[in-house]
This record gives sequence, C-alpha cells and structure tokens, in this order.
Amino acid sequence: MDTSMTNDHLVSLGGITVEYARLEHFISEFIWALIASDRRIGETITARLGFRARATLLRALFHMLSLSGIPADVDSLDVIVTQAETAVQSGTT
Repeated sequence: MDTSMTNDHLVSLGGITVEYARLEHFISEFIWALIASDRRIGETITARLGFRARATLLRALFHMLSLSGIPADVDSLDVIVTQAETAVQSGTT
C-alpha cells in the first residue's frame, strides 16, 4: 500500500495549517486586547492555552463586556466561535 502524499495533498495540508494558525492568532489577539493594554500580559496568559481554552476565555471576556455595561454583540460572537470550534474539531477527528 502506497501512503505517500502527493504535492497537491501537501499544498492542501499546508493551507489548512496556515489558516488554523491565523485563526488561533486572531483569537489570541482579540483576547490580548480585552485583557490589558500591555500585550505581554495577554500573551503570558494565553501562551500555554489550547484552542478550546482560548475560545472559552474569549467568550468569557466578551460576555463580561456586556455585563459591565459595554455594548457587545455576544450572540454573534457565540455563533462565530462555535463555528470556529466546530471547524477545528472536525479537522482533528
């Protein structure tokens, strides 16, 4: 049985990897902005968190905005984060 990957497979895998990294970085940047003006604080908090933990933290921080009287569309964020979690989960199983 030949299990070697073609160039097309490798290109596709590379594209998926890059997009996953971009998504994870975007979520991290959003978290950092919500936590503190000093980015290093947010980086320290999220450094060892996996994707699911980052998504959970983002939701919690975003929901906190509306609880603090700051307008935030938490329903839309929940939909977007759920879609991202579903995409990541389907790609890892």
